[in-house]
Amino acid sequence: MPIDYSKYPSNWKTEIIPALRERSGNCCELCHLPNGLIGARLKNGSFRKAHFIEMDQIRSLKKRGYSERQAISRMGLMKIVLTGAHLDHDESNPDISLERLKYLCQKCHLNYDQVEKKRRKRERELKGQMQLSI
Repeated sequence: MPIDYSKYPSNWKTEIIPALRERSGNCCELCHLPNGLIGARLKNGSFRKAHFIEMDQIRSLKKRGYSERQAISRMGLMKIVLTGAHLDHDESNPDISLERLKYLCQKCHLNYDQVEKKRRKRERELKGQMQLSI
C-alpha cells in the first residue's frame, strides 16, 4: 500500500528517516538485514543473498533495458527496502520522537503490524454490522 505522506511531518524524508538510517546502521532493527540487499526469502523465512552469477544476470538484464526492479523480479529475487515503522501504529501522532519508530525491512514491518491490522479490520467489520442491524 502506498504511503500517504500528507499524514507525516514535512521533515519525514529529510530528517527522520536519515536519523533512523543512521541509528540502525542502515540495517533492519529486528533481523539486521542491510538496506538494498538483493536475494531471496526462503520458505523458512530466512534470507539468501544473491549469488555472484545472479547479480551478473541482473546487470545483463539492465543493459538490455530492464529497470533494476524488473531485472530483480525476473530473476525471482527481491531487494530489501527499509521503512520507518510506528511502534504505536499511529501515523497521526504529532510526537515523532525516534523512540516511537524503528527502521524495518518489509517482512519485519508486516509482521509487526499484523496484529494491529487484524484489530482494525475487526473493528471496521463490527462497525459495519452495527450499522446494518439498525
